[in-house]
Amino acid sequence: MLGSKGRGEKDQERDQNVAVEKEFYEDMFGNLKGLEDGHCIVYGYEEIYELMKSVERGTVIEPGCGAGHHGVNLSKMGFKVTSIDLSLNGLAAAKALAEHEKQDISFVCGDIMNLPFADNEFETCFCSLVLHHFNNLDNVIKELTRVTRKQFISFEVNALDPVTFLRFNIMNPVFGIRNIVKNQRALFPNNLIKILKDYQFDIVRLTFEDAHEYLGRYPNSLKAKMIHTYQAIMKMFPGRYSKNKFLLYAKKNEQTP
Repeated sequence: MLGSKGRGEKDQERDQNVAVEKEFYEDMFGNLKGLEDGHCIVYGYEEIYELMKSVERGTVIEPGCGAGHHGVNLSKMGFKVTSIDLSLNGLAAAKALAEHEKQDISFVCGDIMNLPFADNEFETCFCSLVLHHFNNLDNVIKELTRVTRKQFISFEVNALDPVTFLRFNIMNPVFGIRNIVKNQRALFPNNLIKILKDYQFDIVRLTFEDAHEYLGRYPNSLKAKMIHTYQAIMKMFPGRYSKNKFLLYAKKNEQTP
């Protein structure tokens, strides 16, 4: 059984504008400047990999793999990785990176809403900065958890952070923001938690993290200085309201057949 395979175009359009996503990322990944240029946030992931050290090794599905940096790192940690993405240019970059790093990773070009995999085919779903591209979280989580039998890791944009909410959920839909797709919306952690629980996943850990591309790539830029100023101001608030990302770790309920 392949879950949502065969869903109509109108149904999918309510979840995500696939054509817009594909065009945006084909262009982005077609203009990479070398293997290390992922055109995505590739800095500040230490917390993710610290978490993955404690996750049982086995098969992993990585939806929305982009230029392949996460897949290579997970493979080096001992996971058997299958990466899927809409973008042929992204997959080409990811394959080149995997070959350069001598990592054996399976790559599939496809739509996350119509995964070409059997139920419970993978032990773990590693889902980084993907879910916020979907208008309807329920359908994409249903499909991802369908093929996942043990663990679900999600790293996402935090809507509880005021500036992040303003950028992604107010400005982006109206004006659009350079370098991100108009589909993107910051997520409220409790909404994701509720849906995962509906699909029999119990929450093991939820933490809030600061991960900004500019702090890693352009530390002396005006934007980096503005981020540091904002971080200093927001220290008076709990992390859930002051940090721009959240990291969630969930496990399949042991009582689930």
